[in-house]
Amino acid sequence: SSEKAEDRTERAAGSVHSDSKKQVLCIPGRDLLGEAFGLIVAQLLAKEGIGARAEQSDALSVSRIFGLDTKDVELICLCFVGGATSAQIHYAVRRLRRKMPEAFIVLSLIGNSTDFAEDFKLAAGIGSIEKSLGGTRDKIVNVLKNSGQRRQEIEVSPTRDN
Repeated sequence: SSEKAEDRTERAAGSVHSDSKKQVLCIPGRDLLGEAFGLIVAQLLAKEGIGARAEQSDALSVSRIFGLDTKDVELICLCFVGGATSAQIHYAVRRLRRKMPEAFIVLSLIGNSTDFAEDFKLAAGIGSIEKSLGGTRDKIVNVLKNSGQRRQEIEVSPTRDN
C-alpha cells in the first residue's frame, strides 16, 4: 500500500536525530521532482547523522505552510529541479521566512542553467545557492558543523577578565 511506502520513506529520510537536535527541512520548490530531490538530500544527510526530513510538493501552499513542524529546524534546503525563475524563488523564500525567519536557507537548483548574482542571493534572503547534489550536501554539513562550533564556543567559553 502507498501508506506503508510513505512510512518507509519517512523513516529512511528523517528519523536519524543527532545529539544536537539540529534539523534540516527539505522543501520542494514546486513539483514532484523537487520532492524527490528533497528525499534524496534527506537520506544523504541521515547517513551523516543529521536529522533531516523531506516535505511533500505542496508544502509551500497556503493551506500547509503554517502547519509545518519547524521545531528544531536550523536549516532549510529549498529544492528546485529544472528551470526556476527568480520570481518563483523569491515567492518560496518569502513564505519560508514568514514561518522560519532565523533559519539558514540553502537553495538547491538542479538542472537550472540560470546564474543568479550575489545581490539576488542577498536580496532573496538565501544563505547559499548550490547546483549539485554533492554541493548541496557538503554545504548543509558545513553550515551545521560551523553553527554548532559557534554555539559551543559561546556556551563553553567563560569570559575572562585579564
